[in-house]
Amino acid sequence: MSKAPVRCRFWLPPGVFSWVGKGNIPIVSLSGVTKVYPPASVALSDVSLELERGDFLFLIGASGAGKSTLIRLLYREEKATSGRIVVNGHDLVRMRAREVPFLRRQIGVVFQDFKLLPRKTVAQNIAFPLVVSEHSPREVRRRVALMLEMFGLRDRAGALPAELSGGEQQRTAIARAVVGNPVLLICDEPTGNLDPGTAAGISQLLEEINRRGTTLIVATHSEQLVNTLRRRVVVIAGGRVVRDEVSGAYHTAAEPEPVAAVAGVIAPTGVPVWGTRAERAGTGAGRRKH
Repeated sequence: MSKAPVRCRFWLPPGVFSWVGKGNIPIVSLSGVTKVYPPASVALSDVSLELERGDFLFLIGASGAGKSTLIRLLYREEKATSGRIVVNGHDLVRMRAREVPFLRRQIGVVFQDFKLLPRKTVAQNIAFPLVVSEHSPREVRRRVALMLEMFGLRDRAGALPAELSGGEQQRTAIARAVVGNPVLLICDEPTGNLDPGTAAGISQLLEEINRRGTTLIVATHSEQLVNTLRRRVVVIAGGRVVRDEVSGAYHTAAEPEPVAAVAGVIAPTGVPVWGTRAERAGTGAGRRKH
């Protein structure tokens, strides 16, 4: 018997999250980033992008456009072939392998297939990042209890992933990603396998997390999610950024070829590269209409 759709009950007591960023520098900065897989498969080509603290960005594009590659570069699952990537002040291109675990403590990642540990309960899954980063047992218990309450999972704390609905698995995955107070949360298709009611609840969770200060990057194919929240939209096609729009909408048709932007910086490839969020917000006259 199938379960009824579950809407998330989101509760955030004041001061739960205390994100620590590095001054006023962008949380994410990519400059001329190219990624080539051997022997000569170009996944990304000369991508430049900047996210300021508190940005909420939708990353959209067809399968194979380069979205997943970009995401993996941001948490140093892979290294760029050329260009520069800086996340919260850390140069990922020059970063040594032993420094990567410390970077990932500042980034939360929600995977499309959840990647929950099958033999651990909901509470144990949420606690896992805190345990491996050697938080005290008391602090682990405190934070996990807050996450269970926040994400409406208190009654499912002892359940295994196989016993959860899709929405419950997604909420558990998001709770695990934010329990460490990351400065950046990356979500890969967070509503892709959910019914409309549950997907709406997840979108509310993401919006509230962002409202509390976390920078979000959400890769999605959900037209409803993008058009409902109306946040910044970056479109990737053929490994290049072809649209970067504040309060953007989702387009199902093929994106038009990029054109010169009056107030943007034009890369050698002819792809508009917008500046800071304040600069982008003030370029309405020069921004392409869609």
